[in-house]
Amino acid sequence: MLFHSVGTKIPVKVNSDLSALQYAAVKLSSGIATCTFTKGDPVLGIIQDAVKGTSTNVKTGTLQIDGITRALAGGTIAANDYCIVDTDGALLTDDASNQFVVGQALEGAVAGDFFSLKLILAPTVTA
Repeated sequence: MLFHSVGTKIPVKVNSDLSALQYAAVKLSSGIATCTFTKGDPVLGIIQDAVKGTSTNVKTGTLQIDGITRALAGGTIAANDYCIVDTDGALLTDDASNQFVVGQALEGAVAGDFFSLKLILAPTVTA
C-alpha cells in the first residue's frame, strides 16, 4: 500500500547530483536544495524526482512540502513511527526528544525501501 504524491509541490534549484536520492529529505542552503544534514535537522520537504544538476548547470527539481509522499528509508521504520532525517536525507525512526519530525510513516520499511509518509515538517517534542 504505497500512497504518494498527494500534496503541494514547489520547484527548487539543484546544483548537485541527487539522482540516487529521489524521495529523500531536502533543505535549502543559499537557495539551493541539498540532502546533507546533521541528524534531526529541519527539513523543507521531500524531493520527488531524480535530479542531476552541477555547479555550472543548475537544474530544477520538484519538492513536496505537505500531504502524503513516497519517502526513502534509512533504517527500519514501523507503521505509525514518527520519522526524522539522517545525514544523507534518508528517514529514520525518531529516537530522541526535541527533534525535527519530518512525518509519520503510513507503512513499515527497511533501509533502502520507499514507503508512504504523511508530512508533518515541524519541530516536535517526542519521546
